[in-house]
Amino acid sequence: MYSRLISLGRGCDCAHQIRRFTGIETAFYFDWLVTPHSGLVKVLRLRFDGCFAKENLVVVEEGTTVCDRLTGVQYHHNFSRSADKKTIDPLAIEREYSRESAKMSFLARRWFEAIQKETILFVRRDTPSVQQALELYQVLAEQMPDRATSLLFVVLPGHELTIDHPGIFVEACPKPAGEAAWYGDDAAWNGVLGNYWHRRGPGERNPSLAGPRDPDQTVFAPPSNRGKD
Repeated sequence: MYSRLISLGRGCDCAHQIRRFTGIETAFYFDWLVTPHSGLVKVLRLRFDGCFAKENLVVVEEGTTVCDRLTGVQYHHNFSRSADKKTIDPLAIEREYSRESAKMSFLARRWFEAIQKETILFVRRDTPSVQQALELYQVLAEQMPDRATSLLFVVLPGHELTIDHPGIFVEACPKPAGEAAWYGDDAAWNGVLGNYWHRRGPGERNPSLAGPRDPDQTVFAPPSNRGKD
């Protein structure tokens, strides 16, 4: 039985569906980031050291998101947008960096606290190659040498990912088109996550998951700020 499901991206639907299905809204570092495989692996290998440094943050993709040049990870929801709600305010990084840096440092510390004491299933919505899947598993396992590592890939139907590995699981799940892509298909995700998580009834809670309330750590951008899945 897992005590925690933690999203590794690649976009927002994974974290949203974990929260919806488990009823646990504790934030983790990768919840609302856009994480290409190479960027995710690099952040983990760096153990977050040097990530989200202000000098490496640049507004990209016609002003719609902020990219860390060190890793290629996109911090799509961290900074305020202009009046059009579509583009990042050019002054937002300078103005809001201190607050957001403290937030991401807090989430990095929480990551290490969790992997030291929790029984975790890491969940990644992606269509990796076998090599990429094994690489990500290995970098996670290196951070948890004294604990079993479990990694679930949620892939698109038709994507072939056959891995004979006791710690890697693969489930197919469709992705809706348009605006719904950022949060996913609830019924399909129920079928996926229900294979790995006991869904508790109303008022039922695992005491081990109850921790101090996050200091502004919900990190859930309103739908008007969406645009990345």
